[in-house]
Amino acid sequence: MKRKLSTILTVLVIAVLTISTADAGGGIKIPSANFSLGSLIADGFLQGTGQTTVTVVLEATGTCNTVQVSAIGFQILSGNEEEESEAENTNKRPFHVETNNPGDCNNDPGPNGSFVFWTQATISVFSGDITQSQCSLAKVCAGLLSSAITTSNPLLVEQDYNCRTNQDAHTVSCTPIKKNGSNKGTVAICHATGNKKNPYVLLTVNVNGLNGHGKHTNDIIPAPADGCPN
Repeated sequence: MKRKLSTILTVLVIAVLTISTADAGGGIKIPSANFSLGSLIADGFLQGTGQTTVTVVLEATGTCNTVQVSAIGFQILSGNEEEESEAENTNKRPFHVETNNPGDCNNDPGPNGSFVFWTQATISVFSGDITQSQCSLAKVCAGLLSSAITTSNPLLVEQDYNCRTNQDAHTVSCTPIKKNGSNKGTVAICHATGNKKNPYVLLTVNVNGLNGHGKHTNDIIPAPADGCPN
């Protein structure tokens, strides 16, 4: 009887830990983003990032005088900038990020021979301040965002968009791209290896379903802002 009771308690503890971990990872989202011209501007809010400092990065590509161009911008959100919405009972972090003008091209209204027609955009959210870490601003501005997925600054979530730009109306409309049906982005996690010398490895997985990692009781979801434990 004691053995049976002990087994039941163990199963319950594992179940509770599993649910808690999955909820933590699945809560990181970019629920919505509105785009406007200025060069390219994204306004929206994040959900589920907690009170940690994060960096929002906006990348965009388009054409100017039939030549493909790209631009990038970023915004640091301090850890105390989360706002609670009583109506929806969720915590939201508003962001406003604008890319640079690509070269001599711009999105000034009116007659403009160097107008940028934006076609694609990506919003990425990293833990911490990526301008103050081993992933320097120089790397980000060079478009090497993959190098920002480090132990210090894991990628928390990202979302791609298809954009259509109307020069006459001076507007831009960007629609989220769904990946694998219902994917809304990716999340960085610390996957438990079972190795005492290297207990965790940083992985980036699909937010929806977490590639099964939500069932791993020792995984840390999402990865902490200061990196995976040693």
